[in-house]
Amino acid sequence: STGTITYLQDGQHFVWRSDRDGYGHLYLYRNDGTPVRQVTTGDYDVTDFHGVDEAAGMVYVTTTAVSPRERHLYRVPLAGGAPVQLTQAPGWHAVDISRDFSTFTDTYSNQTTPPVTTLNRIDGTQISVLEDNEALIERLAAYDLPTPEFMDVPGADDTPLAAYLIKPRDFDPTREYPLLIHTY
Repeated sequence: STGTITYLQDGQHFVWRSDRDGYGHLYLYRNDGTPVRQVTTGDYDVTDFHGVDEAAGMVYVTTTAVSPRERHLYRVPLAGGAPVQLTQAPGWHAVDISRDFSTFTDTYSNQTTPPVTTLNRIDGTQISVLEDNEALIERLAAYDLPTPEFMDVPGADDTPLAAYLIKPRDFDPTREYPLLIHTY
């Protein structure tokens, strides 16, 4: 969250998450408050800060870099440099990283996939499937549900608002249908 401070084991630095540039990013500071560098940069938000592997000089974060509709795990060099995306499947990844930064669990889902949980090496390679939700996937496939269509709808000030539309499987564009709108 914004304002959270994580002190490094070197006793001289801390990492702080701030929205100071208009996006939620991580910054490295000296303990006296002197800024060292912005650790993450770009037109996206860091939604989760998982910690710093000081031995490897890496920071682990979940971001919206791919899309505001997705969450992916990244490894970012603390000394500066390009982030490396560790989760690949399109959708939402909720991760829990081990204390020694050697492995992580990834609970992944998207609009057509129920949650699947895997154990992975820190580089993103899968070790094993912990929960495949195969029975639920098969049950949902039997219903032949329509796939949601994702879009942006302009707000009153033309700000793009994320939306999706689910049409009946036998949709006929010449007919009128009732519309259910759910906002959050």
